[in-house]
Formats: sequence, structure tokens, C-alpha cells
Amino acid sequence: MKRKSLLKQMAKTFVVATMALACIPLSNAYAATAEVKGDYEKAVGEIVIPRYEDDGKKVDQKVSDTLKSHLNRKNIIATKDDVAQTLTVDVQLKDVRLTSDYLNGKTEAGISYYNMLNFYTDVKQVKQLLDDNVGYSVIDNKGNKVDASYVEELLGLLDQINAMDPETNIQYDMKSVFDTKEFASDTSRGGTDVIATSKDGNVSVEFHIDSHGYWGYDLGAHDSITGVVMGYAADFAQENQRDLTTKYANFFAITMPNITTAKGYMLNATDLENPMIYVSKDGKEALMIDVDMYGENVINQVIKSVIGPDCESLKIFCTHMHGDHVNNLAKIYEDEDLRDIITVIWPENEPHTKLGDKDLVTLFGEPQYIKDMEKITVAGTQFQFIEIPEEHTKAGGQLVDLDNKINYCGDTLGAQVHLGGTNVTMSTIDNWIAGCEKTIKHTQDNGIKYFIGGHTPYLNTPDFAKWVKVACEYAKEQYAKDNAWKGGLVIVENGAVVTGERMGQMFANGLSDREELLVASVNFRNDLAPKPPVDEDKNPPVEGDKEPPVIDGEKEPTTPPTQTPADKTPETSDATSTVMVTMMTMASLVAAGYIYLNKKEC
Repeated sequence: MKRKSLLKQMAKTFVVATMALACIPLSNAYAATAEVKGDYEKAVGEIVIPRYEDDGKKVDQKVSDTLKSHLNRKNIIATKDDVAQTLTVDVQLKDVRLTSDYLNGKTEAGISYYNMLNFYTDVKQVKQLLDDNVGYSVIDNKGNKVDASYVEELLGLLDQINAMDPETNIQYDMKSVFDTKEFASDTSRGGTDVIATSKDGNVSVEFHIDSHGYWGYDLGAHDSITGVVMGYAADFAQENQRDLTTKYANFFAITMPNITTAKGYMLNATDLENPMIYVSKDGKEALMIDVDMYGENVINQVIKSVIGPDCESLKIFCTHMHGDHVNNLAKIYEDEDLRDIITVIWPENEPHTKLGDKDLVTLFGEPQYIKDMEKITVAGTQFQFIEIPEEHTKAGGQLVDLDNKINYCGDTLGAQVHLGGTNVTMSTIDNWIAGCEKTIKHTQDNGIKYFIGGHTPYLNTPDFAKWVKVACEYAKEQYAKDNAWKGGLVIVENGAVVTGERMGQMFANGLSDREELLVASVNFRNDLAPKPPVDEDKNPPVEGDKEPPVIDGEKEPTTPPTQTPADKTPETSDATSTVMVTMMTMASLVAAGYIYLNKKEC
């Protein structure tokens, strides 16, 4: 016992001597760590959101109380170690990937945006703590140790992302594409995943952009959070969202690694739309596919930033005449630098778009008309136009990148969402089937690998054309069975028409962006006059007059039951048409197991 006591006294003497040599007070010998906090309100108060007024003037918009109510609003807590000179935080700072639990048709818009703002404020608070503790390093919640310069560089990248700086280095994350091993093994991947890298190249952040846009889908659906982001009150009238989006929407310029013949960029808007830009490797020639009706205050700035100062020729191809793909031509025309280098490429048989008294197609002079199956080479890349006549529009279509195996299909196949991706009248059903067949054959003949739709901001499987055809053939069978069939929503999942029960589950639970990659949906409307009854004694049944297919052992109902519309009826507007998607109450959805969406043609 005396020996243990002696050893204990010697150890204490050693500690005292060591602390004295280090000039550290004895009272801290057994308390080298402490808890310190960041200041959330200070961090969020430093965030500036670019806002553009009616005259195009840029002003600084602070984070409003309405926007704050969607954020986590927490002070981060760090463990401060004075001996090791470290701050340990419950925030990941390296190898960051911000996933999203957004569910189409279920959760509110803007989840991916809120995720980014939460991360942004956390990093700002880490910077606060480092400013208060000069010379300290940070250990994140994954055990990564970083210094103040790393956090400073990370914060600079987040500043760029928050400002929607078109010069931010953002690349499409090819690991999120449907045909990769990473996609197969990681269920958090899928849809539009991107990788942003800092200017100095030492810091990167991966993040997901929800399929309905970083701020939500505002193309007539009026569920964008643009008003929230721009500081309007929580009770701001949703019907005014369209005007806000036109003024304030912005774009991420996303580099597409799958394009190798040129520098390829997807202009992924805060509100869903995704024009494409190809720039030749020498920077002298560019091609833009569709121009979007959003972001009019920034569209010219973004285009010029992407094509660069050496561009001598910008050709703009529009897939079809609808305003959400064409209207910004009028805005682009206002820029003298762009006006002088632009030529519009227009489908030969497609009517021109008029905006007031302006013919948008001839604004820049006589357009370059393109014929069905004609090939052109622009920006070092060979393209081919596929006309899809008398379908979504009279003679719009698809532009196929033959070199990089991508079909920019516009609206010819609709959007990839289970809520109703497009609208088809029974009077045009054969045209839709023919358009699908033409697309399928061209895809097979030319080895096309990806589809990108006008309202589908991710690399999609070319099987999508087959799935739309399945939906159309199914609807045609229903009409053949009963020509009084009124129509309704048909959803195809992984190639098969879903049962009423499965459809009910989709609407009750929503679908993730990953799950939407397996879906095609079409809302059918029977606009044909009923045919007289067939006297089978004199006229045998036609070949198509047969029982609807049996799916999973259950016959699909021929006519969907009448449903009670919900209070909110989103709609999608084109220059000549309006989409109305009627959402049912959850009770009737579960009880009936079937959805009837009555929408006008998109």
C-alpha cells in the first residue's frame, strides 16, 4: 500500500511539473476540453440571395423569417480541446454528399434547396469557431481533420452555389445514372446528382437537385418556393408564383461528362427546365437546345458565361413551338452581343411561335429550317432531327446527338413523373404510337444510350419510349373494348401497366426521383364521339375488341371511378395548351385504388 501511495504521489508531482513547464494552470490539468457553440442567427444573417427587380437591377435579399421556418435553425456545438488544439463538430466537412428525401407528389418542394442552406449555415458557424480559436483544426463527424484554409475554401464554394454563379464548377455525377454499378448498389443515388468543386480544386461537395427543380416545379403547378426564397410572406398568393419565377429563377450550368465532342452543359433551372448548350472545343461555335421561359433576368448573363467571349456563332434549336421552350428568344434578342451571333434552327413543318406581335422564330432573321431525319454538324458534334408529326405539336420533334448517343426528345414523350407526364387525346393516339415506334427504331439503329426530356432533368433510359408506347397501346385497348371509355391516367412501371392498387400506393406514398426513373405516365382523354353499338350477328368484333390485359392476376378497371378533386389543382401551361392534374383526397385514393386525372393537353 505504501508503494502504491508513493507511485501516486510521484505521478501527481510529474503532472504538476509538466504543467508548470508548459505554463498551463494546474486547474486545467484534468479539464483540457470544453463545449463551445456557434451562432446560427449570425450565420444565417450573413447569407445573401441574389434578387432581380422588374428593371433587372440586382439587389441583396436576406433570408426571410418564412424561409428560416423551413431550416434547422440550430447552433452547432463543438468540443474544444486546448491540448490538441482541435474543435470536434457534428458536421461533415469532407466527402460531403447531400442527399434528398424528396418524394414526387408527396413532400413539399424545395427539399434539396433547404438541405443546401442548412449545410451552408453549419459551415459558416464552423468558420465562426475557427475565427475565435486561431490556430485550431476541426475534426468533423466522420473523423476527418481539416484546417481553417480548407473551411475557408469550402465556404467560398458554398457562396458560389448560393449565388447561382454560372462559373461554379459543377459536373453531373455519372455515378447516379441508372446504368452504373454505383446506382445499383447505393439506393440514395438517382436523378440529378451533381459534384461542385471549388475554384482552387481542393474542396468538393456532391448534392442532389430534386427532379422538380431546386426551388420546385413552377411550370403552372404553382408549388415553387420562389416566393419563399425571395422573401415574400408565407401567405403570398400562389397564383402569382408564375410572375416571380419568370423574374427570379436561375440556372446551374452543369458540365455533362458524357459529352466528349464538345463542352456540354445542362442549364438546370431552379424551377425544373433544362436547356442544353454545346460549345466547340475551340470556343468559336455553340448550340443551344430550347431556351426556357424562366430566369429572364439572368438568362443572357448565363448564356454568355457558358459560351465564353470567343464564340462567333450561337445556333438555337427549339424542339417545338410551345412558350416554355421558346419564349426567352424575345429576352435573348434584347442582348446586342448575342443577337449578332444567333441563328435559330426550326423544325420545317412546325408553326412559328408568336409572342404578342412578335414572330419569335424570325426575330434573328430567316431561320435555318431543318427537315425530318436531316443531319447537321454544330460545335463539332453531329445531330439528327426526328420529326414527330401531329403528336404533342404539329411537327416538332427530337434532336439526337449521334456522336454522344443522347436523344433530346423535347416533350414528344412527356415528362418522367407518375403524376401525369403528358396528355394524349384518343383522336391522336395512333400518332403517339407511331412517334414512339419511330423513336424506338432510331434508338436501336443508332445505339442511343440516354434520353433527356424537356421536363426531365436527368439522364434517362431509352426504354422510356417503349413504356410510353405500352401506355398508349393499353389505352387503345380500353377504347376498343368500350368506345365510351372516358380516359384517365395510365402508369407504366418498368414496362408494365400498374394495377389500381399500385397506383393508389404511388399517390399515397409518393415516389423518389430514383423510383421515377422506372416510370412513364400518360393521361388520356377520349375526345371521340361514341360509336354505334356493333351487331355481332352481322359484324364480328374487331381484332382490338378484347378483354383488357390481366396484370398481376388482376384486371384493370376499364373506366376509372369518379373522384372528388382536392383543393389544389396544379396545371402545366404551354403557349397553346394547359395541363391540369387533379389530385385526389387520400381517403378516396386508398378506398378506390385508382386515380382519375382530367388534364388538358400539355
